[in-house]
Amino acid sequence: MNKLIISIPQFNLSGGNLVSLELGLFLKKKGLDVYGHSGFRLKKIDEIELNIPKRGLCNTIINIISFFCSSFYSLFSKYYIATHHLTSLFNFIKPAKFSLIQDIESLFYPKRLSWFGTILWRNYLKSDTLLYTSKYLEQRIHNNNNPKTIGFPFIKTSTNFSLTGEKIYDALMILRDGDYKNYNLTLSEFYRLNNNGFTVALVNASRNSLPFNPLIFSNLCRDDFIKVLMMSKRFICLSKWEGLGLPNLEAYSLGLEIISTKIPSAQIIEEIDPNAITIIDSIEQVEKAIISNRVQISDNKMYLRSESLTDLDSLWKEHIFSTIRYYMGQ
Repeated sequence: MNKLIISIPQFNLSGGNLVSLELGLFLKKKGLDVYGHSGFRLKKIDEIELNIPKRGLCNTIINIISFFCSSFYSLFSKYYIATHHLTSLFNFIKPAKFSLIQDIESLFYPKRLSWFGTILWRNYLKSDTLLYTSKYLEQRIHNNNNPKTIGFPFIKTSTNFSLTGEKIYDALMILRDGDYKNYNLTLSEFYRLNNNGFTVALVNASRNSLPFNPLIFSNLCRDDFIKVLMMSKRFICLSKWEGLGLPNLEAYSLGLEIISTKIPSAQIIEEIDPNAITIIDSIEQVEKAIISNRVQISDNKMYLRSESLTDLDSLWKEHIFSTIRYYMGQ
């Protein structure tokens, strides 16, 4: 049986790696021989555990080396899924069989390096077959009004569905690096909302250290992040753009009201449950959305929310499996 190799950089815990790992586990259940490659190690997909990424210059250098090693490994792999634009650097020599497009990664670069990011991004798109995480992403990349992608990935939490826990926070936000994640606006809005009498928590997932504040949480594992979500009434996402935006979906599945910019996960929530989300296009709308407090939810409704996302995830995985199986000739 032919090996299918999925790039999972450094086996780090991230939204993209969670999606890649869950997809790999699904493909294994469907009968494919699936492995994950970290850049340094090759493991059977069901032996991989994701770890909280380390910060600092040393780890940045290690990340760059791992991307290079993953790209080099792809040259010798017949069936390789690149999952990041830096995991297929040698596409100009031998295109990877697949690229799993989870974001518009040329946006990761600061303006002075945007030309360089565009070159690497176009190289990534040279893979033989492009797989997308959503129709919204496919449409945006190709300006295509007839996308083929169906469904949407969702990482189901094992947390018990219950409303018995106390809701301590009026809202939860995540601070992440990058201009497109709206780092500065997210941080300033966190402080502004708290100064205006709301109790808003912030998960610092950036590389920067912040002054001590009991409402700021750093380096949370996935389980702890879910616990903080469960203690919140709503989730706020101010990103200019995200290819996925999985926290929106996790928050939605746990019964929170969503206040978000128009990223793909917000669009899918609006499509299936418009009353659960307020899509904003200006910062002034955030406080108004909090005050409106429109979502009142029951345990049964939470279960239905999770099931609707699980159904979309199943559709997406089946679509990806069918595409991969076709191009592998199996």
